[in-house]
Amino acid sequence: FFFLSNGTKVIKPVIDISSSTFNTNPTIFKTFTRNYKDKREEAIPTVDVLMQRFFSEDFILHIVDASNKYRNLRQREAPKSWCWKRKIISRPFTASCIYHFLGMLFYMGIVKLPSTDDY
Repeated sequence: FFFLSNGTKVIKPVIDISSSTFNTNPTIFKTFTRNYKDKREEAIPTVDVLMQRFFSEDFILHIVDASNKYRNLRQREAPKSWCWKRKIISRPFTASCIYHFLGMLFYMGIVKLPSTDDY
């Protein structure tokens, strides 16, 4: 990050993928999918392809199930806790929640910012 003349802190991304000058580089990660003829073909390693390679859908659904069981247990043990009063933060977990959480972990491991509040 850097400071502007008025003292405002600006965070410059390490890689700006929205830039018109951004080019993908060849990768060592080879990912494959099945096409409509059920033949194996190489796929571009996008975020969802890489997540599916390293985390199977069954594994993610297992995490969702275990997380929701733990959530329900905690809700029964402390039904008057502050976290159950706000519906937006007390919703059950979904596969999307887990993928977002894993994405944040990867992002925080790759892009170093001065404070966790900056993420």
